Amino acid sequence: MIYPDTLSMDDLVVEIYELRRQLLAGSCTESDRETMKTARRIRSDIKDMKSPCSFPYVSQFSAIENDTEIPQSLQLLLSNIITSATDRITNQQLLRTKSIAADVIYAASSGRIKMQKHVLPFGIKSLTGNVELIHILNRLGHGIAYSQLLDIETAIAMQQQQQNTPVIPANVLPNIFTTIAWDNIDNCEETLTGAGTSHRVNGIAIQCTVQGPQPCSAMQPTGISRTRCRSLQAVDLPLPSYTAVARVGPGKCDVVDADYGAFASASFRSNLIWALSRHLSSEKQSVPSWTGFNIRTRSDQNVTADHIVYLPPVDGPASSMATVWELLNRSVHIQKQLGLSSVVCVFDQALYAKVAEVVWTHKDKFSTVVLCLGVFHTICTLLRIIGKRFADAGLRDLMIETGLVAMGSVAAVLEGRHYNRGMRAHKMVYEGMLRLAWKHFHDNFQAVSSDADRLTMADALYNISQLNEDLCESQMCSILQLESVQFLITQFESFLNVIRTANGQLSAFWMSYVDVVNLMLDLVRASREGNWNLHMNSIRMLIPWCFAYDHSNYARYSPVYLAHMANLLQQHPDVHREFEAGSFSVQLSDCNQFGRE
Repeated sequence: MIYPDTLSMDDLVVEIYELRRQLLAGSCTESDRETMKTARRIRSDIKDMKSPCSFPYVSQFSAIENDTEIPQSLQLLLSNIITSATDRITNQQLLRTKSIAADVIYAASSGRIKMQKHVLPFGIKSLTGNVELIHILNRLGHGIAYSQLLDIETAIAMQQQQQNTPVIPANVLPNIFTTIAWDNIDNCEETLTGAGTSHRVNGIAIQCTVQGPQPCSAMQPTGISRTRCRSLQAVDLPLPSYTAVARVGPGKCDVVDADYGAFASASFRSNLIWALSRHLSSEKQSVPSWTGFNIRTRSDQNVTADHIVYLPPVDGPASSMATVWELLNRSVHIQKQLGLSSVVCVFDQALYAKVAEVVWTHKDKFSTVVLCLGVFHTICTLLRIIGKRFADAGLRDLMIETGLVAMGSVAAVLEGRHYNRGMRAHKMVYEGMLRLAWKHFHDNFQAVSSDADRLTMADALYNISQLNEDLCESQMCSILQLESVQFLITQFESFLNVIRTANGQLSAFWMSYVDVVNLMLDLVRASREGNWNLHMNSIRMLIPWCFAYDHSNYARYSPVYLAHMANLLQQHPDVHREFEAGSFSVQLSDCNQFGRE
């Protein structure tokens, strides 16, 4: 390289840089220059962005709208790359646009601006505990580094320690009906003596999704200074002690004689139509199983997923009365902070018994707390009742020989320890029993009925078979309103009553299987549809089975639960109104009309 002696080395470097820039600019086409100009403008917009939230980020992301985070110029560019300007962008394409935009913003700002996507390692760590996977996501630009994750976790823990009262998450909204579900979460670590294992109680707050402007949160998120600490000194926060007193009963409840039979009858008729439609299309089965059938026959229902927020855990075993006292105090604190007249608390039976004892003793303090029994453990109890009654009568052999349940799993199914397998097996046996009953009913009906009745029956079967072609809610409703179908259902129900009462003890015994599985399906249907009256009827029908098969805890507390729920209209009318609307269960999905839990 030849250059004059009068030019210093620094000036030489600047001259070479300028010369190279001019040569590159001269070799670029007009299109390339426009592209670089657009890129510089988008980069400038990203540099001018403010971080959507402050450290420690996580608790504030849920209150941020994604559309307001991304600069308009970047969003316009990506949306035109992924789809043409004339096409209507789909939800999937919109999600991809936001995902790519988040990566661009994170890279262009050198990690200064963190988007919702980049706290993904928190979920990865919770689900897998795999640090290497977090490193891989970080190297690909899809998440923060593991060291930053530890910084944030430590800051959040320090923030929790500084709170004098239980923290209500910022995304729990005030003046909205709230259900709080408490359940134990035990981590039984391997220790030498078995002592020192972790026992805590987790809680979630459930609220319906608010359409339109969101009300201001009861607790605004607060930032915390960044210390880059990755460890902290554990502070022992003992739970307030609870002084046990003489046990007090539930008190006197007014007797409410409500008739829920119509809801149970409607549920059984739906089950019967399901079984018949599958029977009529046996050669080319197009009708889905029980759950799929009910999803399809509720296709016209509009559902919105509920808002679910995790509450700070209670560091104490669920068996301790001090923990129970803390749970109730936190529930009342949340109810007051949210401006509610009452709060619903859901527990499993073991925790319900302890909580009820405290509430009955301190009625004035906890008068705004409505206690509910969780349905999941109630169904598991019913599964155990079915197994205890029918296992040795041939049900165990039936499940094994038909291949419904493997030999090594059948004991757990019949004891109610395998929920999904048990539900599937009992649904299929239930369908098989109804098909056998239908076969005998149909043969007998054809032999003894008149020509007019046979024509009515044929018309009903033809209409039911049309569900194979068009399975939807409107078709289901129209079929149930037909006189021929109502005639068929009435005749078949009469035949089942004859089998149940006047055909010998063996027929009555196996008809009780149909009845108790139908009760189990009613419990599931009530929760999934949000049908409060069907839920009440199912609990009332369950109580005699709990007494008969020595489930003493449910036999003791289910009648109390039923009585209190029957008096909701007088004692807590606002809760009763929400329960009637289906808010005693939680809607998990926006697209599953049979998806409440």
